[in-house]
Amino acid sequence: MELGLPTIRRSLDLIEPRAITNPSLARAAVLIPIIESGDGPLLLFTKRTETVRYHKGQISFPGGAQDGSEPLETTALRETEEETGIASEKVQILGRFHDYLSSSNYRVTVFVGLVANEARVTPNPAEVAYLIHVPLRFFVETEPECRMMQRKGLEAAVYFYRRGDEVIWGLTARIVKEFVEAVVQSTPRRTPDKH
Repeated sequence: MELGLPTIRRSLDLIEPRAITNPSLARAAVLIPIIESGDGPLLLFTKRTETVRYHKGQISFPGGAQDGSEPLETTALRETEEETGIASEKVQILGRFHDYLSSSNYRVTVFVGLVANEARVTPNPAEVAYLIHVPLRFFVETEPECRMMQRKGLEAAVYFYRRGDEVIWGLTARIVKEFVEAVVQSTPRRTPDKH
């Protein structure tokens, strides 16, 4: 299965981003940062410190709350730069993905961006303990664990990806799962040669 940038671009062209339209919810945006490597695309995650306000110690994509009426794409890029040191101009936005409702009641819009190879990465120690690079192929080949959990009186499926000592779960895992499904569905299948 070919998992390069053309496939990712095609998947983003094909999907209709799911939008949450509740105007009473605060807005936030995250970026799925993609880095090209010899082994295929890598997804970049942050391991949050234990001192941040929300989601302490969790693995997440860079992102945060919208400032005023700034465009949500700007929010995703600004927060990525604040957390990872990756300058906004070193990220090429490939497309918009779905909206999600976070456990902290934010309406989170997801963008996908290609990080330039020459981008300097300097994690903000106040927010980010360290960065994690995970091959996209890992998520394609790994079925997440699914548990039904209670949230605000409702039962919901919560996904978990385990890789070594790291666990990616919750909203981040749901975003990854749906992103991978979109990429895989748009991947052309090779047909065996007929002899």
